[in-house]
Amino acid sequence: MIFNELIDALAQNGWQIRRRDEICPPRGEFLGGRFKNLSEDFYRFVCSFETLHDAADAVWFVSARDYASSGADEAEFCYGDFEKDSLECAANDAQRAAVSAFWSGCLPFLFSVRGERCFAGILTQGADAGKIVFGAEPIYEDTLLIAQSFEEFIALFLAALTDKNAAKYPFSCFT
Repeated sequence: MIFNELIDALAQNGWQIRRRDEICPPRGEFLGGRFKNLSEDFYRFVCSFETLHDAADAVWFVSARDYASSGADEAEFCYGDFEKDSLECAANDAQRAAVSAFWSGCLPFLFSVRGERCFAGILTQGADAGKIVFGAEPIYEDTLLIAQSFEEFIALFLAALTDKNAAKYPFSCFT
């Protein structure tokens, strides 16, 4: 499975990995059903680890445990923090509504705070459900489509990780 290749490549590149021992709830029940339109592979991947981050702790994948966390710890970066930042910067109700609509249909799963703050997210609604987008500051919601599926994203990420000279933007933000 390509996920095992990815985990091996991350370990070889100094990433810190702690596997998850617990079983995740059924995909359709997790986070109020937010995962129900997503691939089983994506769900199995985020359920397979507790922590998965680079040596500097500046780039990391979001785990199922992170998604379930309340984010109450101020020192901890929560997967919803980019949405909070955008809502704080929104100038009016229409902008706040647009920000909320975007984030209700995009689930970020990979973050980087090395250099520019950015993310990779999986779209969760409509005809584009399952496609992968990249967003970066200052307007996180101004995204770029980078893969047609999570599986394609992992293959592209793995290629960028194993040949950093060939890693092109936006994958270079994460490798």
